[in-house]
Amino acid sequence: MKGRSQSSSIPIRPSNSRRRRAKGAEVWTVRRAVAELLRHGDQRNVEGMARFGIRSKKVCGVSKPQMDGIARSIGKNHSLGLKLWKTGIHDARLLGMLICDPECVTSAQMERWVRDFDNWDVCDGTCCHLFVGAKPAWEKAFSWTSRNKEFEKRAGFALAAYLAIHDKAASDAAFQKFLKAIEREAWDERNFVKRPSTGRCETSARGTGG
Repeated sequence: MKGRSQSSSIPIRPSNSRRRRAKGAEVWTVRRAVAELLRHGDQRNVEGMARFGIRSKKVCGVSKPQMDGIARSIGKNHSLGLKLWKTGIHDARLLGMLICDPECVTSAQMERWVRDFDNWDVCDGTCCHLFVGAKPAWEKAFSWTSRNKEFEKRAGFALAAYLAIHDKAASDAAFQKFLKAIEREAWDERNFVKRPSTGRCETSARGTGG
């Protein structure tokens, strides 16, 4: 019987330095994520966003391709996503909603976050990329259409639009009540209520360059 070579019989363990590098590559904290956003921020993007009605107290101005790239590097991390949202930084909130897991989203989280919506970018992006896949999506979409605050009401109609696109199993009858909600709220002339999402995942006025 042919004996196994030394290389096949003895497991090769990575060196300590290699293990440290591998471990470090996996660790994403709020501080590291925010630092990455600040590194990629661009004042020109901030100004461009403002021209399209995207304003918030803290904005880095990270372009969408760069934001998507950071989100891919992190992967799904619901806990980190919740922490990033709490920073109040616009870009951190966008990153947070991208890395959160829709299956982990609760009714309580949706209520907390909808009250924080302060522009159409974060409103539509969160509804499109995260809330639409959450279990309470239908319930929240309908109830939010009767809210008083502009972006909370917008969230209801935006979420309904995304459900119409993404929930392939839903029947036409499921959307009939939204037609009544539209008739009920047609009086509202506020810009971000009367011009809700198209149903597509909106792209903000953030730049596309690096």
